[in-house]
Amino acid sequence: KTGVSVREQLDIFDYLTALKLQNPERVILLTGNHDLHYIKGATQTYTGYQWLHAAEISSKITHAYRHGLLQAAYQQGSYLCVHAGITRTWSKNFGINPANAADSVNALFRQQIRPFEFLRQPGCKSNGNNIHQGPFWVRPDSLRADGIPGYTQVIGHTQFAEPQFLPGIIAMDALSFCSKYLIINQKDEATLADI
Repeated sequence: KTGVSVREQLDIFDYLTALKLQNPERVILLTGNHDLHYIKGATQTYTGYQWLHAAEISSKITHAYRHGLLQAAYQQGSYLCVHAGITRTWSKNFGINPANAADSVNALFRQQIRPFEFLRQPGCKSNGNNIHQGPFWVRPDSLRADGIPGYTQVIGHTQFAEPQFLPGIIAMDALSFCSKYLIINQKDEATLADI
């Protein structure tokens, strides 16, 4: 993020991974597109890639990835938390079981990185608004058209001025603009609260 030094970013990452190690069932570290290009084995780099510090960042993120600290998806009740979302088309293309989406996506993520990279093919828009894009790239319009059924997907990736409650989607990438967070309670209900 702008205004946060690389050292501060790495210290925050170290703090979060330490929390995960201390509380493995309570702390979920979801991966996104800005983390993906630092994992060894990734074949692409994207906007925001920090070339001058890539070796150190890659070392930390790859270590966390290889030790199972990072996830691509998390499910709580009927809510599926993913960086950008999961479409039926991408799921079908990569053998994802929609009935057990988070576990199935995470198993694929642990095995290989390539299915999670940005899809560059004819017909794919450069902003990721395509049903073939993976969980770190798809945009809300394509997700609304082709999201896997049975879930409300909680996503980031696409910024909004306020959190958006859309059909089948809760878009939460609004922290730059507002100070609200999402609570999913024991009754499987989602509400916003002030930070």
